[in-house]
Amino acid sequence: MPRSLKIAFLHYHLKPGGVTTVIRRQAEVIRNTCDTLVFCGEAPGKPFPAETILIEGLAYDAQRQKTQNPAGVAGSILAALRSRWPQGCDILHVHNPTLTKNRQLLDILSILQEKGVRLFLQIHDFAEDGRPHLFSPRPYPADCHWAVINSRDYRALIRSGLRPEGLSLLPNAVTPIQRPAKPISRQGFALYPVRAIRRKNTGEAFLLTLLSEKAKPIRITLPPNSPEDRHSHETWRRFATTHALKVRLDTGLHERFAHQAAGADFFLTTSITEGFGFSFLEPWTIGKPLSGRRLPEICSDFEKKGLVFDSLYDGIRIPLSWIDAARFFERFKKSVTAATSAFSYPIPETKIDNAFRNMTQGAVVDFGLLDEGFQEQILLTILSDPEKARFLLDSNPDLETCIHPNPTLQVIRSNQDAVNIHYNKERYGKRLLDAYARVMETPVSHHINKTSLLEDYFDLNAFSLLKWGHDPR
Repeated sequence: MPRSLKIAFLHYHLKPGGVTTVIRRQAEVIRNTCDTLVFCGEAPGKPFPAETILIEGLAYDAQRQKTQNPAGVAGSILAALRSRWPQGCDILHVHNPTLTKNRQLLDILSILQEKGVRLFLQIHDFAEDGRPHLFSPRPYPADCHWAVINSRDYRALIRSGLRPEGLSLLPNAVTPIQRPAKPISRQGFALYPVRAIRRKNTGEAFLLTLLSEKAKPIRITLPPNSPEDRHSHETWRRFATTHALKVRLDTGLHERFAHQAAGADFFLTTSITEGFGFSFLEPWTIGKPLSGRRLPEICSDFEKKGLVFDSLYDGIRIPLSWIDAARFFERFKKSVTAATSAFSYPIPETKIDNAFRNMTQGAVVDFGLLDEGFQEQILLTILSDPEKARFLLDSNPDLETCIHPNPTLQVIRSNQDAVNIHYNKERYGKRLLDAYARVMETPVSHHINKTSLLEDYFDLNAFSLLKWGHDPR
């Protein structure tokens, strides 16, 4: 592999967010060994550790002022590459190219590939995983290298047809949370450091505050950006105010995150789905316990690295009699049908019926599978009859530890060490350069079978209305 590779990154934008943070970290860890350049559809809001070139045709469809010809956009990228490097780049590292936030991107990439550009496509989010509105009917690029950020996605892409030599596992690096200069004592609250989109399952965080008089108040740090997520967030805000819940929202808008992290008794997560799972790693870097919902497909990666999650639960079983089961089935079926239509993936009605029976087996249902309307009904049921809280604790034994986490100092230090050892930026940089070496040295002939990929993610037995449906309120 050449000592100094020419790496160009490409993404829709460089606005603050998870993917932008990853690109920034990648540019930082290779800048001493590689030449770098970044193409984006919207300029970064603050200085970036690599030269950035604005290509309007890469922006989200909603952000572009005019539609541009894919060939013209590809031509602009090629011209910029050759202006910087007469022979072009060694690798074009593209982030989240399969999402149709820009419906021309796959065409643009196809043209670039035909012109000899070597593609390395990194996936953070799959349309097949609960984002049918972002699904493209087009085939995904073939005969190029891919990367994912967790083992679940790695296995799914291998099953879909990719070859191991053309697929890299690139778990993200974790930046330790820095303690404030002045010591801050615990202030008696649980911190849920998240942008409160629907998938973060705000209603479940509310539920946890109602299960015990000794449950800690909860702070949720940031509001969402999208209209539907904002509607859900504001509706939960009104609910919390009306019923005087022990919850504060949007605290990150008024108080520095490091101060909140240092003052929290423990961190919380109730998310029903994650890409990488920073929320399971970051708390330990500042010596704080983590409580909440365990995501087996994500946490298994971390547990193999030695982390212990002894204050997490796998689900919260709710009696089906607490909600209108017939209406739940109607919403379930409607959401399934809408998703299968968007994917052009018809399934038999009997399969939908069987899945609903499986997810409600024993006349119970996981709280995380319900939409906000049903979750609100359950909260109201507990508010009107506190004995119901005791019933939930008795029927979900793991919740007691979740509400009152008390891991040993040994567990906290061991988890902190595991994060620092396995997810530091130096190790991340080595993994990234190793991946680039494979891209340069190993030609591949493979493609993604999109039907196989969809079958991997479209699990009706764990079909959450928070993920696939709409807030009915």
